[in-house]
Amino acid sequence: MTIDSRKIGVIETFLPPYNLNFGDNSYIKVASGKPIDYPIEFPTFVLKGNTPVTDNIMHVIGGNFKVFSKKFFGSIKGLDLDFYQKFPIRLFYRKKLLENYYAVYFPYDGNKYIDWENSVFLNKNLNDFKDHGTEIQFSSFEEFKQLYQVRRPNGIIFSLRKLKFLPNCPHLFHLRYPVGANYFASEVLKIRIEENKLRGFNFLDSESELVKC
Repeated sequence: MTIDSRKIGVIETFLPPYNLNFGDNSYIKVASGKPIDYPIEFPTFVLKGNTPVTDNIMHVIGGNFKVFSKKFFGSIKGLDLDFYQKFPIRLFYRKKLLENYYAVYFPYDGNKYIDWENSVFLNKNLNDFKDHGTEIQFSSFEEFKQLYQVRRPNGIIFSLRKLKFLPNCPHLFHLRYPVGANYFASEVLKIRIEENKLRGFNFLDSESELVKC
C-alpha cells in the first residue's frame, strides 16, 4: 500500500512509559507464520503530525502489522479476507486520542493463492538489474523455495515476470514470497473501499483479477 506520506497517516513513535527493551509479549517480537495465542502488548502510538489521518495507516515500527480504522472493517462486511487477527490500539494525533483503530495481523503467507504453473519468473544473476535471463516456471511454492535456496548462495535469483492467482482467492491477503511483503486486494474490495471513500489506500494494477495495493 502507498508509502506517500502526503496521502497516508504515518506512525513515527510511541509514548512512554514503554519498555524499550521490548518484553517477550511485545508486538515487535511477533514473527509471521502462526496466529498470536498470548496476551500481546502494544505501546501508545503517535501519528506523525504532518501526515493526514487516514483509514489505512503506515506502521513503520512493526512490519508484521497493518493499522486500519473501524470504518475500514465496517466497509468490508460480507467479504472474505485471509485469516487475520485485530487488536485495539491507542493512537494519538496532535495530542488527541483517535478512536477505534486496530493493529491487524495476517499470520499466513498468501503464496498458496498463486497459480504457480501459470506464473513466470526469470532465472538471472543477482547483480543483473535488467531483465536478462531465461524464463522459468514452478509447480508449487515448495519447488520454488527449494531451488531458490540452492541457487541463491551462487548469486542466482528468480525475478518475477508474470504473477497469476488461483480463482476464489480471499479479497485481501498478505504475500511475502516470492514478491516481498505486499498486500493484494480483489477488484471487489477495491471498489468497496473507493465507494466508502476510505483514505490512505493506493492500488497498483495487476494482470490478474487482484490488484496489488
